[in-house]
Amino acid sequence: MNKRQFVKLCLTAIGTGFVSLPEQVKAINITPGSLIDGRVSFGWSHDTHRVRLSMSAPTAGWLAIGFNEHPGLGNMRFVMAVASEKRPRAEEHLTRNGSHFDVRKLNLETHLKDLEGAYNGEFSQIRFSLPHSMRHRPTLQLAGGSQTNLILAWSQDTDFNHHSAWRKHYPITL
Repeated sequence: MNKRQFVKLCLTAIGTGFVSLPEQVKAINITPGSLIDGRVSFGWSHDTHRVRLSMSAPTAGWLAIGFNEHPGLGNMRFVMAVASEKRPRAEEHLTRNGSHFDVRKLNLETHLKDLEGAYNGEFSQIRFSLPHSMRHRPTLQLAGGSQTNLILAWSQDTDFNHHSAWRKHYPITL
């Protein structure tokens, strides 16, 4: 597979979320607007005030996309979503003291908008948007060119309290 074929395959996987990547695609590939790691794809684009995010993974359980000012899970802001139910559902969470909580239970406003999701019997895909700037703790800058620590995870269970089956961390520039 040449580079052009690989990039086309990655963009198709991110655009549809339902393309199973070939077995030989195992390495992490980060290009502007996309990241492919094995059978997990992540994509982003920007509009005037928001970043639009998408993730696809081989599960009927939850998917999670998180951002942090520093590596690790402490004070991370993330979205957990399930696409395999009748209607997609999602919550915005923050980590505190080794656990995570829905921001609404912390008396904070959720910034999550534009939720979409689908499941094809093998892959789940979620799409949503977040604002470029979040001021309350932890503060995050997600505008184009911002450097951040990305966390992607998925579980085989739809219960948001169930542990991840797969989780990886990436320093990226949005």
